[in-house]
Amino acid sequence: MQQKQRDWDEWLPYALAAYRATTHEITRFSPNYVIFGHENRLPADIIYGPPRDVGGYVNVDEFVARSYDRMQECYSLVRDELQRAAERSKRRYDLRVRDTQFGPGDQVWYLYPRRRVGLSPKWQRWYDGPFTLWIV
Repeated sequence: MQQKQRDWDEWLPYALAAYRATTHEITRFSPNYVIFGHENRLPADIIYGPPRDVGGYVNVDEFVARSYDRMQECYSLVRDELQRAAERSKRRYDLRVRDTQFGPGDQVWYLYPRRRVGLSPKWQRWYDGPFTLWIV
């Protein structure tokens, strides 16, 4: 394992290629397909043959037109799936959120996200207080 930690830069392109060729759960497309409109050919494709949707074009114009249509459909599907996933996440989050009621005399902290030059953010105070509420 030590050897692979020292030569990570040689392994990185292979890890990225595997990631880009993997179908994502939410979008149901691989990043390669979303960006290029088709799956990239990998060395295994030489043995097992090309992926579907390769070849069969009459001319370059037909290829461009089909690719454009496929990309538009893919982007539309990805946007829809991402929207649905965001809505599901929001519903799950909203189940755990409780409405907070404050009343006179309650102690509260005020979020004041200011940055001080020359001081690391981890050493800065992001909250000010506590303050006592008088009127709600």
